[in-house]
Amino acid sequence: MNAIEVNNLTKIYRLYNSPKDRLREMISVTGRKYHHEFYALKDVSFSIEKGQTVGIIGKNGSGKSTLLKVICGVLQPSGGSVKVNGRISSLLELGAGFNPEFTGRENVYMNGALMGFSREAMESRFPEIEAFADIGEYIDQPTKSYSSGMLVRLAFAAAINVDPDILIVDEALAVGDMFFQTKCTLKIKKIISKGVTLLFVSHNPDTILSLCKTGIWLKQGEIIQIGDAKDVSSGYFKQFHAEQNINLQKQQSGIEESLNYETASIMGKDHLSFMDGGDVFIRRVASRSGNDPGWIRNVIVIDSNGNPTNGVEFKDDFLVRIYLEAKKDMDNYCIGFRICDNLAIPIAHSNNIIEKLNLPDLKEGDRYIYEFGVKNIFSPGNYSVMVSFEKIVIPNLRHIIVDNIEGGEFFEIKKPIDLTNWFYSKVFASNGLKVYDAGDIG
Repeated sequence: MNAIEVNNLTKIYRLYNSPKDRLREMISVTGRKYHHEFYALKDVSFSIEKGQTVGIIGKNGSGKSTLLKVICGVLQPSGGSVKVNGRISSLLELGAGFNPEFTGRENVYMNGALMGFSREAMESRFPEIEAFADIGEYIDQPTKSYSSGMLVRLAFAAAINVDPDILIVDEALAVGDMFFQTKCTLKIKKIISKGVTLLFVSHNPDTILSLCKTGIWLKQGEIIQIGDAKDVSSGYFKQFHAEQNINLQKQQSGIEESLNYETASIMGKDHLSFMDGGDVFIRRVASRSGNDPGWIRNVIVIDSNGNPTNGVEFKDDFLVRIYLEAKKDMDNYCIGFRICDNLAIPIAHSNNIIEKLNLPDLKEGDRYIYEFGVKNIFSPGNYSVMVSFEKIVIPNLRHIIVDNIEGGEFFEIKKPIDLTNWFYSKVFASNGLKVYDAGDIG
């Protein structure tokens, strides 16, 4: 018997241009429709066996949260059916199911009652819930006074300590701090090892891979791919970057000249990336800051064959190419980059000062390409590039950030062989392996 069966599930919302249109439709004697239909889910079908771990991935608005809410009974479907066999414990929206006027303790008991537990049964579980949440004296304060992190701590602790048959989690772990995320992940792994069915939603492919064996990729309310979590995550990642970098091949043409240095170079001033890359780049950037943003026009990763890429082969060196257009005259500046892991934690960096390369003064309207060679010592996984352009006030002591880009480019270091468990660190340390027969050493 399956834990969850979803058949031809559809969820339609009626959207109106204004509240007046809703009223007009209600009182219309001709039956005129003033709304248009939005399909949050469209003919979705799949089944999950008992004990199976399934991750759902997709961009915002793809229907992930709507699907979970229908499965949990929070929303009614417009069509199709959902069948659930077993007790569900869920973490959906932050604080969902909590009465903000109740204390944390009272909300835990209320949550247990909704799950069918008596007060005596919850009293025996409460010490473990309280210890896991670790919010101290706030357990007896109204939850309306909680921070988002405290809410998710209590909600998670309450959800996993009621012996669920099915655990459903909708990106709740993104709110907690790093230590609590690790604590939750280990707890989830422990309970799924006991045969609990897991349905997990996340934007992070690495999180999906660490917890789930099966993946479902949703896009605009429809299933694009379902199967092995590694294959689904890889397909999602490739499609995401294909959409973001549709103009990369076009941008690559038109390089007129280059001046190569040992580890960094400044290339020709005229390049299509300055024009065609603008809108694509702006949409791709995760965040931008500085006292005069707009100098950095594009960031591209170049593979060992000289082609723009979002998938670098393991141990193949690559280039980080930065495009800059001067908004005004400037001398004494610094440009550099950082490679960040999937959690946006910087793990490697370089700049022209480290490379001991003096840069030419900039005149308003000048266009330059700065190209850094990168030794690929990174483990397989997903990475992003952060770029910073800074005005040097006091060398090596005080810099003013002019334009800082986070998530300027994204790329994947591919696995050389197919292993379920690959690397646990972000850096691959070995530069070769030798084996000696100790008997041959005098």
